Amino acid sequence: MANLTVNDRMLVHLFDYRKIQTDFPPDITQAGIATSVGIRRSHIPRSVKKLMEEGAIEERRERVHEAGRRLKMYFLTEKGYRRAANIRKQIGRRRITVRSSSGETELSVSEASRLYEMSFTAVLKNLGPEDVFDTSRILPKAVPGKGEFVNRQAELLQMREWLAGKTPVLALYGHFGYGKSSFVRTFLDAAEGWRVFWSDLSEDDDATDVLKPLVHFASGKRGSSVRKLLEEGNFDGTMTALGRELRDSSSLLVFDNYSIVGEDLVDAFNALAHLLSRIKKAKMIVVAQEATPAYCRFYDRKMVEGGIVDEIHLKGLSQEDSKLLLGNPGIEEDAMRRIYLLTKGNPLFLTLIREGNTEELKEKSRFTTPEIQLLMFSKTVEG
Repeated sequence: MANLTVNDRMLVHLFDYRKIQTDFPPDITQAGIATSVGIRRSHIPRSVKKLMEEGAIEERRERVHEAGRRLKMYFLTEKGYRRAANIRKQIGRRRITVRSSSGETELSVSEASRLYEMSFTAVLKNLGPEDVFDTSRILPKAVPGKGEFVNRQAELLQMREWLAGKTPVLALYGHFGYGKSSFVRTFLDAAEGWRVFWSDLSEDDDATDVLKPLVHFASGKRGSSVRKLLEEGNFDGTMTALGRELRDSSSLLVFDNYSIVGEDLVDAFNALAHLLSRIKKAKMIVVAQEATPAYCRFYDRKMVEGGIVDEIHLKGLSQEDSKLLLGNPGIEEDAMRRIYLLTKGNPLFLTLIREGNTEELKEKSRFTTPEIQLLMFSKTVEG
């Protein structure tokens, strides 16, 4: 918070509540301001008096949301709004170092605020020495469910950090039924400003099958020359032309169902990864089965260490989240433990158990008939 006075910090904080007309939160009381801004309560009265004398804020007694009594609350005046907006504009451009599990990157305060869904005040409050913002000190927000999507806050935070960083390629791994596609689609819902290309891969695809729709996406009506290169089998020329088309584009390329693929596809994805590392703007997510063999992976350890590829490995849901997905809050602990030991938190299996779909559960899992009977019995046991 260096270079910002207490009064400036208060104005920036109140800016976030400028549109509130009813259901007033405690954040704009003296106690709430002190907590949010990170100053002692004893400092508030003096600052409030000064800002009111300057005509930047006004004091009103309002009823706190869901509370019985009225308290003093503070609101920006038109003059205060202009002053706060100007301060925010200046500090929004300020560069800070964001330290996360994937390393360090430099962002503006404004970018960090959007990335971590925090107010400017909260970002500045969490700055350490030398303007380092350590993400291990903050808790990720819960993300609303989408379909069978449950929790995954930590992994979504990793994804957002990757998207804001410099690494161009992300390889996302997970076992069958772990909801990889649903996870990525939930992430994309919040990825504003990106033009998304999505491709579902199949075992029969070759390099041409994959590159043809990508060429059309990248070049559109201008792509006749690129398509001609591809049709002629000029792979190097096609990749060079793709690089030109994607260079100034905030494109996010997503390839789902990557698993056992042919050598030509391995080479194509390897070339795409190196291409994106050179043009630095477009990015790529490859969604793969955890069991993808090493000879089918399109990158090596050097590309990870060299900052070309990041990896995320989705794990099974926790027992708490498995219970949430199962939809039976009254289930006994022993019954829930049996279900969790057998399913290992696999979202698909838990969904089929919840729905009582024994046939599909047997088809898509390796559970024996006695195990399935036990799972279905356990699911119905309530405390």
